[in-house]
Amino acid sequence: FPNIRRIVETLRPHFPDVCLVTNDPGAYEDLGLPMTRDRYPGQGPVAGVHAGLLLARFDRVFVVANDMPFVSADVALRLVELSEGYDAAVPEVGGQVHTLYAVYRKETAPHFEAVLLEGKRRLVDVYERIRVRYVRAEELGLTPEEAERIFFNMNTPEEYARALAWTEEEPQK
Repeated sequence: FPNIRRIVETLRPHFPDVCLVTNDPGAYEDLGLPMTRDRYPGQGPVAGVHAGLLLARFDRVFVVANDMPFVSADVALRLVELSEGYDAAVPEVGGQVHTLYAVYRKETAPHFEAVLLEGKRRLVDVYERIRVRYVRAEELGLTPEEAERIFFNMNTPEEYARALAWTEEEPQK
């Protein structure tokens, strides 16, 4: 829960419409956010992004996973800019595509649903249907060290310890 609060506090001053996709809304009522559930429960990130796109009020939607503690509003805003003329702007840093730290257009929701109805669960399956701009760290104005931190996923006790150590450092870009 504290990680979600950290993400919300980072983004809320820069994005007028922060919302949460969760299948346990009661756990997050204190955040005071609009919330929705997956329309296709148990179908992974494609279902989560789909639900968020349906809830969103704006055309371009910045999506971030709740296990990414060092979200950067500057990077999110830059991704929104770079998404102009595309259906998605997705960072590709160090050979890894960050599908859950990306911008998607609201109008792509039917493509997410089509992939789900085909029994597929990977965001890259959606990418075959939409116009994606892959964005390098340099285009986001990030050094390799900054990119490593901003796109860091926290899923293990070791990664949690690393994130705690990073919180002692200066704020991210």
